[in-house]
Amino acid sequence: MGRRRILIIKHGFSETCDHKVSSVVSLGDVFRCTCLLEAFYGWEVTWITAHAAADLLIENHLIDHLYLADEPKSLPDGAISGHYDMLVNLEKQQDWCEFAAEAPAGERYGFRDWAAMGEEAFYPASAKALSTALQRDNYRPLQETLFATVGLEWRGERYRLGYQPRVIPIYDIGLNHHVGSKWPTKFWPRKNWDKLHDILS
Repeated sequence: MGRRRILIIKHGFSETCDHKVSSVVSLGDVFRCTCLLEAFYGWEVTWITAHAAADLLIENHLIDHLYLADEPKSLPDGAISGHYDMLVNLEKQQDWCEFAAEAPAGERYGFRDWAAMGEEAFYPASAKALSTALQRDNYRPLQETLFATVGLEWRGERYRLGYQPRVIPIYDIGLNHHVGSKWPTKFWPRKNWDKLHDILS
């Protein structure tokens, strides 16, 4: 008997806990979703992501098949074949919701039809977790929400990065003051970074 198969759709044009869809890929949201890989250890995992997020997932030994496609029509012919035991769609765009609905799969989780109202936007098993996550006063860790989305309990599973640095580390701590174009409000003034640097030094 072969391994169970799962198809994960997560490329970051929409964030799991945000109502908006963007033209900018949220690399952080894709990265945070990798904690699910530990829950499906031993499964045959197929993951669809955006070209911009490729470096986060390439060489991840928990992903068997990685496809880069910003829209469903960009997938290679025959890439998604056979029957999946489980499908997890973590994207809200209408074309990806339609693609997920037509993919050959048994259990389905995540977003079903973002154009719909209320709980109809989600697959039934994910409705409670995702509708709660999208509320303004929700402060649960994203990992907890992701696991609840697929009917599991988060037990501290960590993010899984496939990328392996090819340089020898020379610092214990790195300070990244760059802010992506999607969330400019995350910007922290340079003087604060300088102060933090002095404190840590």
